[in-house]
Amino acid sequence: MKARVIATTREIVMSDTTAALVLGASGSVGHALVNELVRVRSLTPIITLVRRSQPALVASARAAGVTLREVIVASMDAHSA
Repeated sequence: MKARVIATTREIVMSDTTAALVLGASGSVGHALVNELVRVRSLTPIITLVRRSQPALVASARAAGVTLREVIVASMDAHSA
């Protein structure tokens, strides 16, 4: 009886994509940060956690060809959970 060698190969695929996560994009600093991230276009997608939608940011990202995803969080207060 001959022994059979079964070789398995696992390929690990890593993405060279780097995302940005911005908390508080509806505030002045967060808003400015998202605008800069859209301008430089080096990080995509941009994911924002906001209390209310920011249609101007979404529109500017879309116009620049950058993926921006909003996650609307009703309250960011740790005690309200």
